[in-house]
Amino acid sequence: MWALRDYTENNGATRCIPGSHLWRNTRHPLYKESVPAIMPAGSCFLFSGALYHGGGPNDSDATRWAVNMDYSVAWLRQEENQYLSNPIECARRMPPKIQRLIGYIQAGGSMGYYDNGVQPRHVRVPIRPEVSAGSAQF
Repeated sequence: MWALRDYTENNGATRCIPGSHLWRNTRHPLYKESVPAIMPAGSCFLFSGALYHGGGPNDSDATRWAVNMDYSVAWLRQEENQYLSNPIECARRMPPKIQRLIGYIQAGGSMGYYDNGVQPRHVRVPIRPEVSAGSAQF
């Protein structure tokens, strides 16, 4: 994460729990264990996605700006490719909850989008034919 503006505790600097990337899956994070990644504009915060992290509360009137660069190795994928096992023609017949479970959803605002930010359920050929592309609702 590359800070384009100062990251302060007051403006919601990213919080992380140092060492949490080494925890067992049964260990649950507590907010009081987190620390803010305070850094002046131009600084970079490098971390593994396995590290517990998230935005802190922004108690200021300013927007916190950064460039977030992610890397996922191409071979790191789910065990079964649900998009090929359940193509859109099949997914259309599934209840919305199942569609979301197999990946026809954008999660967290930045994971799983299609074609430069389009929600997976808003593709050119919508999952639900009764809803036109670009107007589907979850």
